[in-house]
Amino acid sequence: MEEQEKHHNFIDRIWVCLTVLLTLGAMVFGCYFYSIPEEKWITYGAVSVLGAFLFVVCAKLDIFYDRTTNKEVFCAGRFILLYVFALAISLFCPKIPTAVWPYTIVFLFLALFSNGLTGILAATLCLFLSVLMCTNGDILLFFMYFISGVGTVVFFRNLDKEFRFGYPIFLSELFLFLCIVLFSGYTATFDTSIILLASVNLVVTFVLTLFVLKYFSSAVVHRERDKYMELSDPDSRIMNELKEKNQQEYLKSIHVAYFCERICAEFQMDSTLTKVAAYHHNIALSKFKTANWVNTESLCKEYEFPQSVCDVLQELWDEDTPVKSVEAVILYVSSLVVSSVLYLFEVKPGKQIDYEEVIDSIFHKLLLSDKLVKSNISLAQMNCMKRLFIKEKLYYDFLRRE
Repeated sequence: MEEQEKHHNFIDRIWVCLTVLLTLGAMVFGCYFYSIPEEKWITYGAVSVLGAFLFVVCAKLDIFYDRTTNKEVFCAGRFILLYVFALAISLFCPKIPTAVWPYTIVFLFLALFSNGLTGILAATLCLFLSVLMCTNGDILLFFMYFISGVGTVVFFRNLDKEFRFGYPIFLSELFLFLCIVLFSGYTATFDTSIILLASVNLVVTFVLTLFVLKYFSSAVVHRERDKYMELSDPDSRIMNELKEKNQQEYLKSIHVAYFCERICAEFQMDSTLTKVAAYHHNIALSKFKTANWVNTESLCKEYEFPQSVCDVLQELWDEDTPVKSVEAVILYVSSLVVSSVLYLFEVKPGKQIDYEEVIDSIFHKLLLSDKLVKSNISLAQMNCMKRLFIKEKLYYDFLRRE
């Protein structure tokens, strides 16, 4: 664990340094290429370094405080490549008419592949660089593309949850057109050329937006969806390995997943994450004698589990990680109930069991213990789970006959 933490810290330092150096290098190159007076180089360079440092700190703080919009989305290496591409665009833009600058798409792809605020800050820094290098650049030009870019990010902010992009594209295109026409009309004599250039910008932005969305779909949305579909299959290769090694634990995982799915339906939340974690919560027993976080983590990496699944399993098994998420609580309680009932069947074969009393005892001990003290689950949800477990008497009889 210490070596892994050192490795992550080393990667973080490289990421921070590389981002700052790339930004400074782009600014220096732009100043040289566009013949900016040398007395302005230091000022421009300092501002670019501060801007790069700001959005890097924003990204790191959101990851540290677990506020990242989608943990599968953010990848430091991919983000740096996209940022280099955005810097290249920023250096090219002063050579073309301001009405066709493609900054809407820059804001979009930087925000999609990071959290929203980090992407906005990075794109704003690139826009700032272009405006500084442009001979007719001013605050109105900056504000025109800043507001249209931020508007695009707002319209696409829920794209990672439901991949519906019809209305966001229409609204972002309309917003961009209005910004170009209004600001260009204010700063120059309004004529048909402004409409023509704005139309060209709309067409280019539309085509590039479709390309970005296609890549985002294949790299993030559908990639994770396909992985979750594979892991949701109780007859998958991973589950079959557990079945061959330990059939009892395999069946237990199936029963735990059943309860997790029922509880998620009661809570009106997506059951996919919880069900996948339930199927694989004892996956370490397929290759190791004991199930703990060290063994589970190694298999999570080997099978390339989604990060959200790994987080839930870590909360379940890692003694140093508190059980916080609702998904982890559901999995923990379901596993506890199934294990307790199966244990009673083993020690009291053929005897009548008062399931309601067993469930009451389990939840009473849970509330007295400190296991769920830091969890995000409410007492109302705990009571809802308790009622659901009590209702499942027929399912417990099914477990006895199995």
